[in-house]
Amino acid sequence: MRLYMDEVKFCPNCGIQLIDVEKFCAECGINITENFEEVKVVKNDEKKRFKINLGKYGKLKVFGTLVILLVVFGVGSNWYNTKEHQVQRIESSIAHGYTKQMRNNLIDLSGKKLSNSDLKALAELVKHDKNAKKSIHKQLTSKKGEIFNLREKGKIMGFFPRYQAEVTSMCITVETDAAYPLMYVDGKKVVAEDDYYGDYEINRIMPGIHKLKIKGLFSRYSDQESKLTVTPDMKYIIE
Repeated sequence: MRLYMDEVKFCPNCGIQLIDVEKFCAECGINITENFEEVKVVKNDEKKRFKINLGKYGKLKVFGTLVILLVVFGVGSNWYNTKEHQVQRIESSIAHGYTKQMRNNLIDLSGKKLSNSDLKALAELVKHDKNAKKSIHKQLTSKKGEIFNLREKGKIMGFFPRYQAEVTSMCITVETDAAYPLMYVDGKKVVAEDDYYGDYEINRIMPGIHKLKIKGLFSRYSDQESKLTVTPDMKYIIE
């Protein structure tokens, strides 16, 4: 019988590697043919033990990697979602006028997101008013801010408290000589209450630099667009 490397690898007596042998081991002279089954059993057992050991090692390696990833993710999430870092991200989005981030970070008094026009008006105010930009952090970290107040709204990943900045709406008074005026802020009609002295009060308008248009009778300014700046300390501004 002729034996090959894929059938027999080692001599069962002396352990030498067998290469293309006929019948007897060249090292110790044992009859390989008579011990052929024994050689095959030894070879298969060794392969099986090797495969089992390799499988256990692979599982432990995968498990260890998953544990490390979970720990890193947990530590990173804890750091990223702390109250301090959330406040920093909210402050940065407002200070730089990033309206996309502001949309996710800002809400009105009813808990709803601000409209695009309100976000743009607020971004314009912060851009042109240095005092407004400087006061953002102070307002977010104080108990009561004139424009911004930090509120806890829901959870992040079901665990970390989520914070958003609540924007306080304003009430302004507009003076006009137009009779029966209709007022539009950023292209949208708003309700203006007459105080019977020629002043009209607009409630719940967001702070910012808006565009105001008044349509009415007997006024040379009718249908002209003006800049309307709304801040806590500026309630009567029309240009």
